[in-house]
Amino acid sequence: MCFSTVKTTEVLGNIQMLNAHISDEVRSFLKGFIERILEEEFKLYIGRDRYQRRKPKEIRIYRNGYRVRYYLTIWSQVLKLKVPRSRSSNFKPLLFRKGGMTSEQLDHMMIQMWSEGSSYRDIINIVNRIYGQNFSLAKLNSMIRALHEYVEQYHNKPIEKAYDCIYIDGLELTIKEFPRKTFVDLKTKKAKNAVMLGVLGQRKEKNKIIREMIDYELCQQEDSTNYIRLLERLKRRGLTVDKFRLAVHDGHMAITKAIKTVYNKENVIQQECLIHHMRNVINKIQNRTNKDQLKNDLWKVYSAVSEKEFLKLHKKTFQKWYDLEKEAMEQFGKLNSRMFSKYQFNVEIHKDIHSNNPIERYFREIRRRTKAIGIFESLSSADRLLFLTIENINQRRGSIPTNSNLVFTH
Repeated sequence: MCFSTVKTTEVLGNIQMLNAHISDEVRSFLKGFIERILEEEFKLYIGRDRYQRRKPKEIRIYRNGYRVRYYLTIWSQVLKLKVPRSRSSNFKPLLFRKGGMTSEQLDHMMIQMWSEGSSYRDIINIVNRIYGQNFSLAKLNSMIRALHEYVEQYHNKPIEKAYDCIYIDGLELTIKEFPRKTFVDLKTKKAKNAVMLGVLGQRKEKNKIIREMIDYELCQQEDSTNYIRLLERLKRRGLTVDKFRLAVHDGHMAITKAIKTVYNKENVIQQECLIHHMRNVINKIQNRTNKDQLKNDLWKVYSAVSEKEFLKLHKKTFQKWYDLEKEAMEQFGKLNSRMFSKYQFNVEIHKDIHSNNPIERYFREIRRRTKAIGIFESLSSADRLLFLTIENINQRRGSIPTNSNLVFTH
């Protein structure tokens, strides 16, 4: 192609125009070059040139026009290629088996970007600017909706692994489909109108500790009915009492009631989170100058290595602080047997089972990744989007993928 002197000066004076021109020329060359390679490979595949005829007995494969495939190279944006198609067999060019990114791989990459915390608009802007694809919110939404079968597999796959313990807790969300909280609720509670009830399992694989979200339930409130629904589904899937040794939770009576209802004839050991008990006491402190010293004394009690030591330190601390912080000590004096369950286990694992911190850390991961969403449009969309986030975190922590077609890279 030849440019006049005027045209050359004009192009050189505008770097963006020059870059665009070079990019267009490279794309045009690569498109023609690759399509020529595909045509030659297809000739070898069917054993004859285009329009060449054979005797009926020799004919095995017929041409059937072309199909469009997208291909990403390091030299250009996504190329839209015409790939020869056969009528009676599945022609798979070597080009799409290795060395490039197909449209399916690009879709998978966008799904992973979302699961790691990128917003819809961030993903679309990146794809449009770097890869030259014209993606819209509607197209990305349709891709997410197509993952429904994976969500169903996750909620229903059999539980075969045994867990050292499970952690149970709830994470507040906002889902537009659910009714908004009333003015009275807003005066006493947070504005979020939904909750994700989760069960996190901890197991050991060789020398590695794996903590994975086994299942979750989306509902309007954290009550025993919804916890029962979640635990009954887990029990049907295989989470029987012989598959876990201990259930750790924050002491919410709805969880205690649900465990007794679902596993009523079996002795499920429960451990209440001692960190929650400690916070409840600290919140009752009247004189803030006492906070640091009292907090240290409380921690010595709750981190005791035996039940005998716990009760001894508890009595000592209670007597020391009762006159100074009566309201806090009344809260501190509320003991129950579920606070001492950890002493049935080896002291080396007390730090893992005396609090609900593992599932709270998991919830922080979910919050960080779903922050870009803010408000979920519907229950089904929240289910799909939370599944993607949880599946990504689970795989990163060493879990087996729910489906071999949805494997995240880390």
